[in-house]
Amino acid sequence: MSTAQDLRALYERVEALKRARGMPWWLVAVEVGIGPDALQRLRYGTCTGHVHDALVEWLHRHTAPFPTTHEIKQGGNDDDSGGSGG
Repeated sequence: MSTAQDLRALYERVEALKRARGMPWWLVAVEVGIGPDALQRLRYGTCTGHVHDALVEWLHRHTAPFPTTHEIKQGGNDDDSGGSGG
């Protein structure tokens, strides 16, 4: 069972991805396959196992890995084409 802190962290991750993708809450619910009321309950710290699992799966489907500090310092570009062409 998830703690209140775990559920708050899950809500914050979902909200961050929602904002990053420019989505309204109703569309998040549609993509996840849950009712919008389930997202409201999550906001207030309650969540069924089914909703939790569906949200975690949705996050994994849409979350790109964060760049490491090394990648940020290196410019985060894996393109080895060199130069700016022309």
